[in-house]
Amino acid sequence: AVATQTPGTGTVTNDMLAGSIANSKLATDPLNASNLASGTVPTARLGSGTASSSTVLFGDQTFKTAPSGGLKFISKLESTSDEDILAFDSIIDNTTYSAYKVIATLKSASNNADIDFRWRDGGSALTSSNYCNANFAYTGEVGTANTGHTNIAHANIATDVGTRTISFEMTLIPTGSIANMGVSTGHWRGHIGNYNSGTRKARIMIGAFYYVNSTVPDGFEIVNQTSNFEDYEIFVYGMVKA
Repeated sequence: AVATQTPGTGTVTNDMLAGSIANSKLATDPLNASNLASGTVPTARLGSGTASSSTVLFGDQTFKTAPSGGLKFISKLESTSDEDILAFDSIIDNTTYSAYKVIATLKSASNNADIDFRWRDGGSALTSSNYCNANFAYTGEVGTANTGHTNIAHANIATDVGTRTISFEMTLIPTGSIANMGVSTGHWRGHIGNYNSGTRKARIMIGAFYYVNSTVPDGFEIVNQTSNFEDYEIFVYGMVKA
């Protein structure tokens, strides 16, 4: 007599199998990546090259050194709630970035507002008279130009603005010679556009904002000296060092 014997549960071993099991016999197809429910795919299965903290996976499935240079987004501040001081703390990193770009759109809650720029260090504004401004101004379509510098407690962005929205860009550059402004060295210099609504005077300020060599700011603030900002949006980008 011949009888079919069914192996007991859990008794089949690798040695008892001849060849391999077809994928069609498996409840879940291991060749379908969408069936991965847990675990981590080894980097060797992602692409060629060496995966590390200094490499990134490119579109050609190759790990390569991360590209350097270019602008990188750092921080953003926006709201429609009233604020008189818009502060950015602990965003300055001179090891990573060589310069900073600030793009802002602001709306003052009242007329005759003065909008100023101040550096910050450790969460506090630097308000000593170590800011230095130089400007080259035109009045009217042709007008006349003037230059000069003064030691003040902040750098002016805009004077006597109305309740309409204003926009401006700042380029903040760490360290540099500013001898032409009456000081030999400085930590920071930059460019700001300024608009005076009373006399329709446009001017560009070029030079150092803060020149105490023992103080390296780690942030900055934009201040409405007269009232509040009722609407604002500020973007900060860093120029990555090559």
